[in-house]
Amino acid sequence: MVMDTDPFTRLSEQERAELALCGITTAEQLALLDIEKVLEDLERARAFFPEKTFSINKARLESIHLLCTPAKVSEQLSGEKELFIENVGPTTGFRNGGRRNRQVKEQALKSEHQRQILHSPIRSNHPVLTFFGALSTSLLIIPILSVFVIPVLLMTGNLPAIPLPVLAVLCVVVPSLPYMVYARLVTCPVCHIRVFTFSHYVRNKFAHFSPLFGYNISTALHIIFCRSYNCPGCGTPVMIKGSKGRKIHH
Repeated sequence: MVMDTDPFTRLSEQERAELALCGITTAEQLALLDIEKVLEDLERARAFFPEKTFSINKARLESIHLLCTPAKVSEQLSGEKELFIENVGPTTGFRNGGRRNRQVKEQALKSEHQRQILHSPIRSNHPVLTFFGALSTSLLIIPILSVFVIPVLLMTGNLPAIPLPVLAVLCVVVPSLPYMVYARLVTCPVCHIRVFTFSHYVRNKFAHFSPLFGYNISTALHIIFCRSYNCPGCGTPVMIKGSKGRKIHH
């Protein structure tokens, strides 16, 4: 019988779900993170999802962090740190300057390793629905433009020979129906927040945004043309094509 050595399997389902909201899905990720930073992310998650119940406090997070720091991870970090030990030759015994440089380089290495793990793209659980949701959201450009174009046409007398109510239905109601059907069903595979929503909440710094289109349409256009997007809630990069699972691009 083979024992499961993955520390994450020892956590409760709720604890794994809470850490997933912060983009943490493996023991290696948590082992490389600063506890205070994780606590800050958990506080943000509580603000984003007030309807959810959170059980992880600082004491519990510290015990989980120790559980998720196996010897092989420590050895890996130690081996990487040794790469930066400089051959400074004979010294007087005062190594403070070199020690500070090593600490800076070690922190840079750790941050880069952490960035690669946390921002490794995952595959969408519903790629077709996500693509249709992006298409339906991009159609909202039509009613947004019509709000400005129709009044101008009315003032200049260049309005087409179509009754105004019919024109309003064609330019506003019809393009909005696909959004109401498809876009509301598209959710992030990590934090499960709705990707296309006009609800007011603090977006992640990696969310797609342009002053002209805002968050939703910018995300939709990125999906259509790039087949990927960053979740506006947790910032996780999500691909709607490619192999399943996480990939780290060096």
